[in-house]
Amino acid sequence: MDNQKVYLLAELTVLPEFLDEVKAVFKEALIPALQEPGCEALFETSREDNPHKLIVFEIFSSAEAHKFHLEQDHTKRMFSALEGKLAEAPIDELFVRRTMTERREIPLPFT
Repeated sequence: MDNQKVYLLAELTVLPEFLDEVKAVFKEALIPALQEPGCEALFETSREDNPHKLIVFEIFSSAEAHKFHLEQDHTKRMFSALEGKLAEAPIDELFVRRTMTERREIPLPFT
């Protein structure tokens, strides 16, 4: 694996009737994801002004570690569980940090 960190910041607007279910899915995937090699951080929170907007922030040690994360069963279950439960397409930024000023976007599986 290379040393180019991958950062993901995503905002998901969950339909109100599915909020508890979606939060439970994230909670279920959190521990296995944090135990993956190369997963340095994974946080999920909601916006204070709109609790149906979930914010997810992840850091991986490399693009390979992020790819490994996307291939895991718990991650695939999480993406499957989100189908039909979001009010709109997720807003996301995913980039690889090479230097302080250089970055490149990487497509996400649900965009």
